[in-house]
Amino acid sequence: MRTMIETALAFVFLLLFTSTAYGSPASYCDASSGDICYSWAVPSSTTSSTSNSLYLRLEAPTDYQWIALGTGSRMSGSTMFVIYQDGSGNVTLSIRKGYGHNMPTYNRMSDVKLIGGSGTSNKTMVANIHWSGATGIDLTGSNHWISAWKKGSPLDTTDASADFNEHDGTDSFSVDLSKASVNGNSNPFTNSSSTQKSDTAVSGTDGGGGEDHTGSIHGVIMAIVFLLGFPIGSVLMPIFGRWIIHASWQIIAFIGMWVGFGVGKVAADRGGDWFHEPHVVLGTIVCILMIIQPVLGWIHHRNYVKHQRRTTVSHAHIWYGRGIMIVGIINGGIGLQLSGASTKLIAAYSVVGVIVSLIYTGGAVYKMVQIMTPEESLNLIKANLAEILNPEIIDYVLLEENRPLEVYWGTATTGKPHCGYFVPMVKIAELLEAGCRIKILIADVHGYFDNLSVPFELIAPRIDRLEFVIGSSFQWSKDYIFDCRRLERITKVSAARKAGAEVVKQENDPFLSGLTYSIMQALDEEYLKVDAELGGIDQRKIFTFALENLHKV
Repeated sequence: MRTMIETALAFVFLLLFTSTAYGSPASYCDASSGDICYSWAVPSSTTSSTSNSLYLRLEAPTDYQWIALGTGSRMSGSTMFVIYQDGSGNVTLSIRKGYGHNMPTYNRMSDVKLIGGSGTSNKTMVANIHWSGATGIDLTGSNHWISAWKKGSPLDTTDASADFNEHDGTDSFSVDLSKASVNGNSNPFTNSSSTQKSDTAVSGTDGGGGEDHTGSIHGVIMAIVFLLGFPIGSVLMPIFGRWIIHASWQIIAFIGMWVGFGVGKVAADRGGDWFHEPHVVLGTIVCILMIIQPVLGWIHHRNYVKHQRRTTVSHAHIWYGRGIMIVGIINGGIGLQLSGASTKLIAAYSVVGVIVSLIYTGGAVYKMVQIMTPEESLNLIKANLAEILNPEIIDYVLLEENRPLEVYWGTATTGKPHCGYFVPMVKIAELLEAGCRIKILIADVHGYFDNLSVPFELIAPRIDRLEFVIGSSFQWSKDYIFDCRRLERITKVSAARKAGAEVVKQENDPFLSGLTYSIMQALDEEYLKVDAELGGIDQRKIFTFALENLHKV
């Protein structure tokens, strides 16, 4: 009898000891799926010392390509623990650092390692992780966490920096690590066969969900509003001469803008970007400033009815609206970069934005062109330029030949269009106002020779005096190539390098294609059949090269 009592007491003490030794890790399973689970365990010795030891467990069925658990409330700045199958019955742990909404980059951490119990078994992959230097984590309080997952074929790689597809769904929640304390500093998941949700330690869950499209919806709405809605509405008044049509259209666009803003606010909150990203801040400012525009429009209408002419408020309404629209278009490009959009999409948006702005500006100055004298046109053409080579050509065309000046501006497709494109656009607007005929060269061949980038296709709209030309439409012709060879024959390497010094990449041992760049740009002026070329001050040496050599061929 005594032996049985001693055995029972020993069993009780063993249970108490076991319970004390391992405690109770905090656990959570994503609400949307219920089969992806995470656990946290903080050794009691950590809370009473300077140690920052934290144990994590990630568990999911093997039909998931990868799952991830990250610190913080948003991707930017998050330390992410990503696991996927390695193809040999184990799992690969990849530590990633989040930057905005781009793919997180691999970030090797020596204080993070997989521990016992990790691997794949019974169609389940498990990663038990020991993070011995969990800095930035409140191990005695509540912390924000985010998670993501992707179903699909296994990656089957041990490469911790492997690329993988974007997530199918995300979740976010808070975990009170004070309720995840365990005694001892050994693997607390050794005897864990499954994970159960710990409702007392986890709070603030958003319930998870499938792929979040709110950011894309926001982008589509705002692109329609700023690339089409507001610009079209602004030209309805001069076209139809009825203020009610103009006002009704702009009110619809104005409402659409606020719908897009609301969707964007939801997307920013979900991504933790609200007032943490320049796109969000600038977009909010643009929308708030746009509130003034309908007020100015109403005052302009009242004054026009009364005085039958434009007043100061009228011009403020017109130019204030134009300025806000352009800033909104620029901010759309910033938003695409924030979302991690492809280079092609960003380039396409930027080109369309520039084209819309040019067409809109051209329409705005159309009436002014009708009444401008040759002398006034000449003054406007020469205004705001750092330097003019051979101004006599411009004088002769306008004053003697009495015809519009033909001008071309070229841009090579060597990278993403950016805000700097609006600098020449301002001058192009002045040239349009002065009655010039403008040709814009999308120099895809130049771009290829400069950095071997792939020429991309662009939309080529036509309006009265604005013409877009694709370089490859004439630069592959026999005559052009022959003239290029003729010009190369009389051009020394030193002269070619000097001409392109401010534009073409300079190397000690350059490629021949880079030396050809300046020769081609000189020929472009001849083959485009224009009187003058517009360019930045950095292209002065190419212009000089053309002046000195074109007449020789």
